Amino acid sequence: SFSSCSAAIPRSAKRYTVSTSLCRGGGGVGYPRLGCFGSRSLGGNAGCKPKLAISGRHLLRDGYSPSSMGVRGVSRPCTITPITINEQLLQPLRLELDPNVQMVKYQEKEQIKTLNNKFASFIDKVRFLEQQNKVLETKWSFLQGQQHCKNNVMPMLEAYIGNLKKQLEALGCNRAQLETDLKAAQQVLESNKKMYKDECSQCTCTESEFIALKKDADCFFLNKAELQAKVESLKEEVEFLRMFYE
Repeated sequence: SFSSCSAAIPRSAKRYTVSTSLCRGGGGVGYPRLGCFGSRSLGGNAGCKPKLAISGRHLLRDGYSPSSMGVRGVSRPCTITPITINEQLLQPLRLELDPNVQMVKYQEKEQIKTLNNKFASFIDKVRFLEQQNKVLETKWSFLQGQQHCKNNVMPMLEAYIGNLKKQLEALGCNRAQLETDLKAAQQVLESNKKMYKDECSQCTCTESEFIALKKDADCFFLNKAELQAKVESLKEEVEFLRMFYE
């Protein structure tokens, strides 16, 4: 098998034909158990460097030659098998990160953030509930103390209620007397109303009489004034006649 990392091939050649020498009888002199040429035999096996034939007028840069391998002679003839290299294997590898992996990592980070936020909110809720529990405990203890106070106050309240009931009974007795007094006062009020109405009617009558008398008096004063005027005129006439006849 042959991989893209097994040999350094010039990039200017469009197509290369690589051949390996297969040693049928176990290699050459000094290499009794060399089986065949593989994808890792060029750089990894320093003791066995087989021949490599490349078409396109280019040689390998590693400098392999029959003289450099230290092989002085070949025990048996070797056959060359042609191998064609795929050009796609010569393209540089894309070692970029998969966007899906980045998306998954981002989603995991966001999920961790949301979970941390939820956990923090849960902790806050627990603290708030603990505070409410303490408040309720204080209220409960305060209410229990108030119940003890109520138990001590109940006899005082019962005595006060009994006193109020006695006062209510006394007021009930006074109420009957006050009702009789009220009825008498109402009767007096009714009689006074009747008297007031009578007085009002009499007042209207007297006012009408006063108005009539006032009119009569006015007429009398007018007549008196006329009579006085006549008397004065007669006196003047008498004086004139007396002076004339004397």
